[in-house]
Amino acid sequence: MQIKTNMPKVTVLGSNGYIGQHITHRLFEQGYTDLNLFDIHDKSLFSQATYQQLNILQPINGDVKAILAQSDYIFLFIGLTGTFASIEKYQAYLDINEAGLLKILNSLVDAEHKPKIIFPSTRLVYKGVENTLLKEEAEKEFKTVYAVNKFACEHYLKIFNDLYGITYTTFRICVPYGNVLSNGLSFGTLSHFIKKAESGQNITLYGDGQLKRTFTHIQDLTELLILGGMSSLTNNQIFNIGSTDHLSLFQVAKAIADLYSVQVEFTPFPKTDMVIESGDTLFDGSKLTELIGYKYQHSFHSWISKI
Repeated sequence: MQIKTNMPKVTVLGSNGYIGQHITHRLFEQGYTDLNLFDIHDKSLFSQATYQQLNILQPINGDVKAILAQSDYIFLFIGLTGTFASIEKYQAYLDINEAGLLKILNSLVDAEHKPKIIFPSTRLVYKGVENTLLKEEAEKEFKTVYAVNKFACEHYLKIFNDLYGITYTTFRICVPYGNVLSNGLSFGTLSHFIKKAESGQNITLYGDGQLKRTFTHIQDLTELLILGGMSSLTNNQIFNIGSTDHLSLFQVAKAIADLYSVQVEFTPFPKTDMVIESGDTLFDGSKLTELIGYKYQHSFHSWISKI
């Protein structure tokens, strides 16, 4: 790592999480030394930065407020994810995802120096359209509390920008995969497929497996979050993070099944899952990549061939 001088002060909220730890790792690689890390856990995954445990359900104390206000950039990757779980546990999703963001924004209202917030949103704010790349202005549809959480937070950021000049960039993320920091191979959908296949179990898909998603490798995702988030060109805007991989769940599951010599099986959608299913969500990420001049470095098939 080459240490750089006069680097911005960066805070990562949720630094132990899947995306948060990859952002933190990459910032260290790029020479950022003035990092402040926060998460719900009592210990950090990184020993080379200042770390404090933060429970967003509790009031933000003066020391944490001071750190936030002295930051140049805040990567805000705390929060709950999930679809049906957000309906069953709605209060936790409201308290952590929405009220948590509002606490952070309110803590910055009177700060003389206001940092920029880099915020992750979700594919689930979109109404899926079959075999169609969705631009940022595409039609929205909300089938879960989590989707409403994220869309509400997008608007909270705009409100606090309009009223108090707090700058932000929002990135809508589809399906990330890969892991460069541990033996864990992936996250979410792909992690589920791989764990089943590794244990010799067949991979089960709902319906016919033809639902499609945009799959973004974690290194591309991390680069776009850092480059895009720290660019003034993206200020106070919303961007899709895309990929070159717009694949059906069957294509992904079949590649993993073949690797581990198991099969792909199909089962009917449970009623509740069918009701909240968004359909194809494929991202057109060109607005961001053209603005900051980024070319995707990874592909799903290249990644799977190296496992």
